[in-house]
Amino acid sequence: MYKKKVITTDFSFGLPSSFKASDHLKGPLAKREDDANYIVSTILRRQAMGAGHGEDDFVTLNAAMLNIIVAKDDAKKILEALETGGVIDIDHHYVVGKYSKRYRLNHKFVWDKSVQVKPTNSRFIRALERERQRPWKARQNVHVDAKTSDLCQQMERQYYRMEINPDHAYELIRKLPPESNPFDRQTIIVRDLISKQFEVYPTRWGRFYNSISGLHSKVRPALQFKGHSLQAVDVKNSQPALLGLATQQHHHPTHTPTHQPLHPITPPSPTTTHQPPLSTPNHRHHNHHPTTTTTPILLYDSENPLKLLSDLELFVSEVKEGRFYEAFQAELNNKGVLVATEKYARTKRQMEREDVKEGFMTHVLAKKGNYLSEFRNIFADRYPTIDAYIRWVNQADYRTLIRELQGLEAKFVIHNVAKGALLLPSKPLVLTLHDCIICGSGETDQIEDEFERAFRELGFHMALDTDCF
Repeated sequence: MYKKKVITTDFSFGLPSSFKASDHLKGPLAKREDDANYIVSTILRRQAMGAGHGEDDFVTLNAAMLNIIVAKDDAKKILEALETGGVIDIDHHYVVGKYSKRYRLNHKFVWDKSVQVKPTNSRFIRALERERQRPWKARQNVHVDAKTSDLCQQMERQYYRMEINPDHAYELIRKLPPESNPFDRQTIIVRDLISKQFEVYPTRWGRFYNSISGLHSKVRPALQFKGHSLQAVDVKNSQPALLGLATQQHHHPTHTPTHQPLHPITPPSPTTTHQPPLSTPNHRHHNHHPTTTTTPILLYDSENPLKLLSDLELFVSEVKEGRFYEAFQAELNNKGVLVATEKYARTKRQMEREDVKEGFMTHVLAKKGNYLSEFRNIFADRYPTIDAYIRWVNQADYRTLIRELQGLEAKFVIHNVAKGALLLPSKPLVLTLHDCIICGSGETDQIEDEFERAFRELGFHMALDTDCF
């Protein structure tokens, strides 16, 4: 007698506890619960990885992959049903070939505990397993070259060498304040690590997100390699340092090496823009007339054109030594700039390092709109050449520079340092987290050597910091 083959999978969905797909799928869609669970779980996992865009926390979904795994022609209908039911929010502002639709879980689930749900539909399980068995590039369906695809596969395999102590991890999660674990994302990440459901997710801008990129710093001690805690080697002031390098390359090509692994940053297209007033101790330039420009104003030392401007020289020295945030923190505190003790609070306190780091990202690198910012004004007064360069790069889109810097950071850390470390005969553990490489205990010297090699190739040294991950 013929016995029907039972289809199984080790995959499980991570879902908000109060979400029930059956509440939102009616008529012909009623049999698509696994498909809806997959969509919600994928959005939640991407958000947990930290791949959300800015404060709005929207993430992108791969439409081609959805159409492979989700029942044919039903993906759009399921998304519409989930949006109508208030399960997900959709940002419908998209441009074909430029900006994708974006998705996020509705905020009503923010305090839900997550639950694991196993798929049961045979058609869905077969489609999912076929997709999981495909080569990395085909499975991700992203536009990356063959070398990047191969590197991503190597990076994904590194996670299987890592270990996690489940009891310790869950204990650390329980100690987190609720606001540090929205949507119970930390539990979702830990469950994926325990079940070895790993993912390396490259964005179109070059930055990589992975299975540990969203793990809270208080939960990281639960990760181990060969029974010991992980170590981390990271670049101090990484994005300010790359900004200093980019500005120096633009203004003073004579100061850059012949071999440049990082391409120069330029705006997406020249536009008509107001040049900002710039000032240095040696030179003042005012130009309030709109001009069409493809290069920023070049300001050199008036007595020696080959010498770096004093403010550019100051910025470069601070970022190279890894003390930019501390130096600018002192400047802000000397100027009496205060921040709220907590969000919406009336009481104020002096700036701390994390405040400066966050302010640098939001008020300097990616300042949206023309609002007045005391933070930005003090930065412009202290580093007018850097400020002019930022305004020039961001003249068409305020997000250009931060995206470029994230891409340069990934190119340097992942495509150079991590790639070199993966080739070492000693086979150290190599995991990446933006400006940081995570390795096993006793392997930091090898990783530092790879960073030093990469700095020599770049012709621009940056400070390193080594600590427990």
